[in-house]
Amino acid sequence: MSDRLRIVVSDDASGSAPFEVQFQFSTFTLTLVAADRSFARKLLEFIAETKGNPIYRARYLGAGRYRTMSEKGIDLSSSFPGSTFRFEKDGEYDDSYIARVSNPSGLELQFAVRGEQLEMLVEELHEIG
Repeated sequence: MSDRLRIVVSDDASGSAPFEVQFQFSTFTLTLVAADRSFARKLLEFIAETKGNPIYRARYLGAGRYRTMSEKGIDLSSSFPGSTFRFEKDGEYDDSYIARVSNPSGLELQFAVRGEQLEMLVEELHEIG
């Protein structure tokens, strides 16, 4: 199974908010209501700053575990009203990130984006932003 990742933005012809943003993975699709497209630029800037940067390497905790770097993250919630969306550097790998999404109804998702998926994410974000 491919580790594909696509982002589909569904807005009307006027391009006005709100609109839907779908993050389509091989095994699930996450749909969020967006107020703007600034999340794409913010994510691209954050990835450019952190990917492969030794400052963002996490400390090894032992037993195959690394400390995640929640303080090395970006809050994208302003683009997604009604949801909390954080994208954090996972310092175990140079190209590893953790996305954390939650909403007031109690839904909480956490998933990794790394390697080929990260490259796909960057390509998709360039098309949006």
